[in-house]
Amino acid sequence: MQSKIVLFIIALFLFCLVALNIYWWISISIEPMYSFQQAQGEYLSKFPKLIQNARLITVLNILLLAAASFLFYKAQTVQRLKTLSLIFFFSSILLMAWQLFSLM
Repeated sequence: MQSKIVLFIIALFLFCLVALNIYWWISISIEPMYSFQQAQGEYLSKFPKLIQNARLITVLNILLLAAASFLFYKAQTVQRLKTLSLIFFFSSILLMAWQLFSLM
């Protein structure tokens, strides 16, 4: 049971990491003073040179969300975390679908 709680915490960290990344992109892209290219440049400038690629960041988000959804699924066996794990599991799947759609 203790290991399932650790899995839930790791999954929550991964989910929050991607959610904050998406929030960051939305907060930059809605600025009226930026065109799309300027907003994208501003967003990517905050990342290390190695991953300053929008497609790569999207793929990393998808992988992190896939790992988080798997860990949330595994953490459902703990009675106290069952409902919360289900909510975050479906939220991870929804965000992953959104990221997949934006990749196309």
